[in-house]
Amino acid sequence: MSTPNPSTLHKQLLHSLSSSHLPLPSPTFLTAILTPSTTHLSSLPSLPSLLATTRHRLLSTSLTSPNFLSPETHALPPSLSNPLVKETLLDNDIPVQVLDIEDISRSKSDLLLDLEAERLGERTQGRSIIRLADESSSSSSSSSALDLGSSASTQLLPTQTQNKFSPSHSPGPFKLHLQDRTGATIYAFTTSLPASSPLQGKIGLPPKMNIGCKILLQRGTRVHRGMVRLEGNTCIVLGGRVEGLDRAWREGWESRLRESIEKGRAEGE
Repeated sequence: MSTPNPSTLHKQLLHSLSSSHLPLPSPTFLTAILTPSTTHLSSLPSLPSLLATTRHRLLSTSLTSPNFLSPETHALPPSLSNPLVKETLLDNDIPVQVLDIEDISRSKSDLLLDLEAERLGERTQGRSIIRLADESSSSSSSSSALDLGSSASTQLLPTQTQNKFSPSHSPGPFKLHLQDRTGATIYAFTTSLPASSPLQGKIGLPPKMNIGCKILLQRGTRVHRGMVRLEGNTCIVLGGRVEGLDRAWREGWESRLRESIEKGRAEGE
């Protein structure tokens, strides 16, 4: 069986990426993936292997990195975030990445309480405080591991409690800060998503949706008063995470909430 040459693999790879709605990389970016395996034709990787490698790098690299995406990749129109424009539609498909996520269904104070409880290893169920057991502690006495109050009906396993009260399990709606390949940004929002929506379970606070996650805003996406409306028929969540952006966001999350709350109180005085 004949081995496909680099040129053929290059064309097949671009076609596969396009079919998967992934943004097309620049020739320079692809060369870095193809070159190490093209010194000997017999060692050329298969198309599925190349596709997996390229997909991973596309989703873990910042869109603003030099020589990353194809020069033909569309960017956000300069006037798109104008709040005076009642409604407009995107003329082209535009890949963006998530810089920030805000749960607008909950107050910042409530969210901060949850984050503090999570950091301290606590959850609340009704009026009882549930302290999560240390994995290294002895399991010989369940009563010493958890403070469950007097009601047996409130007894939950630590993992079950953690999942139920984790901020990432909020159904939203959410407000997102998005960025294109040029560094231009715009805000986006979700409304209540029906169970049948393709976006259901894909948009939310980390780790449900990580910072640096790639999203494709398709042609026809609606923009209201300078904010993108994320809908299942025009928005595709591609996934991914940019390590540096995600780590910085998580480490500063609690302090940002505190600052925002204090600022709001000061302005209200």
